[in-house]
Amino acid sequence: AVYVGGAYHLYRAKEISLETPAGTVAGRFNDQELLSVYLGVKGYLFGPALPQEATGIDPYLRADVGFTQFNGADFNAEPIADRSRKFAFSFGVGADVLTYTNVLLFFEIKYEDHGIPDAAGESFRAMPISLGMRYLI
Repeated sequence: AVYVGGAYHLYRAKEISLETPAGTVAGRFNDQELLSVYLGVKGYLFGPALPQEATGIDPYLRADVGFTQFNGADFNAEPIADRSRKFAFSFGVGADVLTYTNVLLFFEIKYEDHGIPDAAGESFRAMPISLGMRYLI
């Protein structure tokens, strides 16, 4: 299956202490907001012809590519990084629980790499675990 999607992530700010050549600096980063748009493929390992007419567990592999927009970063209300867009990708595994109806339950885990935001030292990565419900049209 091929799909297009989007995701919004909000990571709350934290109080931190940083060691610098001038000494310890304590402060707070702003909340980080990520907006991602992606194109993905999902390969079902068993895949019944019509999921609405089946029951059981249907495992799959998934992979996505796209881009993520970062909102920029402030430390103690001073800007330290601009808004930026970066290449992003993810891959993972999951399973649909088929219910012989148009409603199915799913579970998945994936690795996400959102790229390196402006002025950051490392890539922004996550490993979300999702549980949910889908309605098939």
